Amino acid sequence: MRSPGASLDCQVTARQVDAVVTCGGTACAVTRALDLACATELFDPSLAATAEGAIVLTKSALPPEGLSTERLLTVTADGSRVEDVPELGEPDSSWHSYPAVASTQGTSWVFGVGPSAVSVRRGTDAGWSSNVMSELVQGDAAYITGARLVDDEHGYVTFSKGRDELPHLLTWDGTCWSDELLDETRAYDTAIAIDALGKPWSIVLVAAPEGANAIPRAMGLRLRAPDEDSRTLWLDTSIWSASPTNVSQGSSPIHLVPGGPDGSAPAPLMAARFDDGIRVYEAGAADPTDWPSVLMPESALPWKRSGDCDELSGFPSERSGEDPCMGRATCELDNGGSGSGFDMVRTESGETFVVWLNYVTTSTNITNKQCRGGELPGCSCEKFEMTSAGTAELIVAHLTETGPELNHFQFDLGGANVDPSHGVALDARGDTLLVAAQLDGGPVRKLTYVELDSRRLR
Repeated sequence: MRSPGASLDCQVTARQVDAVVTCGGTACAVTRALDLACATELFDPSLAATAEGAIVLTKSALPPEGLSTERLLTVTADGSRVEDVPELGEPDSSWHSYPAVASTQGTSWVFGVGPSAVSVRRGTDAGWSSNVMSELVQGDAAYITGARLVDDEHGYVTFSKGRDELPHLLTWDGTCWSDELLDETRAYDTAIAIDALGKPWSIVLVAAPEGANAIPRAMGLRLRAPDEDSRTLWLDTSIWSASPTNVSQGSSPIHLVPGGPDGSAPAPLMAARFDDGIRVYEAGAADPTDWPSVLMPESALPWKRSGDCDELSGFPSERSGEDPCMGRATCELDNGGSGSGFDMVRTESGETFVVWLNYVTTSTNITNKQCRGGELPGCSCEKFEMTSAGTAELIVAHLTETGPELNHFQFDLGGANVDPSHGVALDARGDTLLVAAQLDGGPVRKLTYVELDSRRLR
């Protein structure tokens, strides 16, 4: 088994942050920013705080073969490095599916799904080791949805398994992993959190069986306590990204933070993204219909296209004399709205934060008339991007007794190539917020790691 080695095609560089542009003033909460760039597009990140920094796991295709390869970014107090993570568990096979990462004192835990097993790699200064966590039957689909470690001898991982995509909980006791079925209903996603006693809470996004409630085709947030007591909040179908495809790509629509609003409550906070925004629930009451919730402002800006480029399309007949480019040498295209990815975390001081991204982009495109003959002759107007620009607004919502306080951070995208479906990863190291997200709009988008001092936020 090979250990991670220096990346063949990725580089990590410091990102320059203009305090006035990014934070709106010289007192900037952004204390560090790094860009991870690889030869090919990076997938959604998983992130975990370490004692002095963080580890970020993502993946992309490794040229020239194009095999999917995990990339591990390690951030320390005085530096950073990026490594390629080789196959896990089985020689000569690609560890191909939905990785996650966690950290305990001195140990990096990298989880993934291979052709026949859910596996983990553990890395220390002495090297790396690999263990199978759960065997897979041939043809089984599986994807990891969360990983939380208490210490080197206690931890939990959630994943969905099999053609029915049933949610499972893997428990680490320091010696081996035990596999437990969380629910007998298909899981669209699962989120996990560990309370102050080191016990796991989970929520499973499930589809309602017919006749279970009055809402046709409803979905439910099923909260499971450490004592296995469960309560379900039934929802209508307006929840965002509520499909296994979107969830497994990293754009998770649900998150969980233990301890309620201030960290001292027995039940956790739950967050879910709906069509009208991100809503945070306080899941303390025995009756889920009594769970109070608060909607995050500015978290569901509709994704809109504008400009005149969309007018220049179709195949008008050449015989009609129409010009599909309408005589224009260039056209403009503007996009903007909220990304679907978000995350939630509590800091050491007991403050809770929710993060997401809003985008604004613009591009100027050269037009070119293209015609075809044959039985269906006609012409179209092709567009080629000439110049582009954009801004990603990282929004950090501080949950207070009087409601969410929003903090806005502007990042130059350097282009208009954005994908609003990408996920955002968040963790906390003490009172420092750690964020990993795509804050780049170039041809091959970079992944950006940001540290923010939460004590400087509203």
